[in-house]
Amino acid sequence: MMATARCIGIGHGITAVDADYMRPLLDASHLINEGGRAAFVDTGCNHSVPFLLDALVQQGLQPGDVEYVFLTHVHLDHAGGAGLLMQSLPNARA
Repeated sequence: MMATARCIGIGHGITAVDADYMRPLLDASHLINEGGRAAFVDTGCNHSVPFLLDALVQQGLQPGDVEYVFLTHVHLDHAGGAGLLMQSLPNARA
């Protein structure tokens, strides 16, 4: 079964993506979309990665459109999925 991301548009090209960490709407990663160029701020844990990839699809983006993954700090709920996510983002730098 595919993961379906819960996305909340904040404005200015920023979307909060529910990381589904422990329970719904507890933690979020953020997707920034500026004219088809994208970046993630934080990744959540490995469990969160399918939701982040679905958020790209919902925004009309492809994994190759992500140029950067920014990690605010190295805690499981913020950076635990970085390695797994980076494997799916061929053009991204962390």
